[in-house]
Amino acid sequence: MASIFLSFQVPIESHDFGHKKKGPLFHRWLPNGEIDAITLDTQVPHTTLNVWFDRRGYVRDGGIEFDSNRKEVDESIMKRQGVLGASRLFGSLKIDCITDNQLNALKQEKIESDEYQEIGKKFVKAVYEPVSEFIYLLKIRFGQYWLRDIKKWDSSKQDIGSYCRFFFIKWSEDEGQTWQDYEPKYELPTMKLTLSSINDFKSFITKNDWENFREILKKYQHHSIAEVTLARTHQYLDQNDLRHAIIEGATAVELATAEFYNMRLDKESKLKKELGGFWNLSSSSQLVAIGTAVEIPEKKLEETIEVIDMRHKVVHEGVEPENTIISKIYSLLHTVAILLDEPKFKFPSANSGNAWMTDEQWEKGHR
Repeated sequence: MASIFLSFQVPIESHDFGHKKKGPLFHRWLPNGEIDAITLDTQVPHTTLNVWFDRRGYVRDGGIEFDSNRKEVDESIMKRQGVLGASRLFGSLKIDCITDNQLNALKQEKIESDEYQEIGKKFVKAVYEPVSEFIYLLKIRFGQYWLRDIKKWDSSKQDIGSYCRFFFIKWSEDEGQTWQDYEPKYELPTMKLTLSSINDFKSFITKNDWENFREILKKYQHHSIAEVTLARTHQYLDQNDLRHAIIEGATAVELATAEFYNMRLDKESKLKKELGGFWNLSSSSQLVAIGTAVEIPEKKLEETIEVIDMRHKVVHEGVEPENTIISKIYSLLHTVAILLDEPKFKFPSANSGNAWMTDEQWEKGHR
């Protein structure tokens, strides 16, 4: 058995409103690369995982300005500066159980071979969980909420090669004296379009939407708590955070049913008093009462209620939701959107991919 080192990078920086990349922020100090590395527990035998941040930047106008391409941090200034930006996360994984066949596959760059790709699978198994936990700790306990999470590899949707490309992996057999790229074969992403997926593109802002903005703004005079909660539900769902999507979605239903009547009855209306018993009903019962009145499809109501019921299991029983709930959360989104009335809601995906077709093909697909 041989040993190899895998070096990698994790792009956890997010873009701020100025379109600059923002990584973790420190006070009067920055980790100094591998010297200040932290060892993470992989729970995988024969592996050692270290992660660190580099001191990157340069002196500008008496302070340190972050720059990922420069390593000119003045320590005397660093100690005086209140906020300092760090680099993306760097790391190294030592694997002590590499077979001769795997090592030969690396040396001979047999990127399509099983032996070569097995290295990538070892990397994912050892790195994903501890690094995710490390980022989570930074975000939750140290308040660095803007940092990006890393996605878990799903072999049914992505080959190991394209997943590993995210980490810029290099390998070494001489303890880091020399490095070579590790790039298992990957498949170029392809897009299979159905009529329904073509229609999904209409969820983005269209020319017609833009032309109607002035009229929409005239009617749009309030920012309800329900719509903000619904928007968060959509965000969590698009980010595949099903747990929080369910919690926020169920809350959005409760808020929307309350706002449904508030939008239609004046504050001083005597009719509001007649609704006293209505608010003693469960949120599901309130939804059915209103939903049937405004002719929300029965299936959407049923699936929305399933999400509401799932919230209890998620919050109180610690149940991890399965992907089968995704379509039902979309039903909830559309149900709440109907309750909140005009202007209409759209639910685009930030990870939709793209497509190129003729005008005729687009029009035919949208029918």
